[in-house]
Amino acid sequence: AILFGVSTDTLFALDSNNIDKEVKAFIEDAVETSKGNNRLIFEKLTEALKNYPANLQISQKLADLAEFIITPDDTESNTRIFVTAIRAADLFIQKSSKIGDIARMTAKKAKLYALAGRFTEAEKMANELYMPILSSKMCLADISAIRRNYTEEIRHRQESISQLLGFLA
Repeated sequence: AILFGVSTDTLFALDSNNIDKEVKAFIEDAVETSKGNNRLIFEKLTEALKNYPANLQISQKLADLAEFIITPDDTESNTRIFVTAIRAADLFIQKSSKIGDIARMTAKKAKLYALAGRFTEAEKMANELYMPILSSKMCLADISAIRRNYTEEIRHRQESISQLLGFLA
């Protein structure tokens, strides 16, 4: 708590109602003052995670933003963003109690690996993912699209739709 300059209640998320309100206000302020600059929002939220180290809202927002700011032409920045986003995704997966949220974040994490060019790891994560609505096939389709392998993307999307229809039947 001393290291981060916060109370132990904040550190251990014991006062969650007030913390949730503070974090929501901080995120809204970061978005508003950054005027749509996703990199700036990402930097502000990275700093906020130091003050709220177990906060799922910040973790989720960091992983979501990273998807839009990792670019093939900026490797040094990509590495820093990728590492931060993966840590945030892992934190979210460890702390969340909702299986649907965990599955969606795992799919997001696989997509981040693909965006970073780490396709083997991305596909391994996607293949381990299973939920009737968010299947591994849909995640593999996203990875194939990032690879620009559109034939595979279409095949995986079709398989995902077939799985979903089978589940609904």
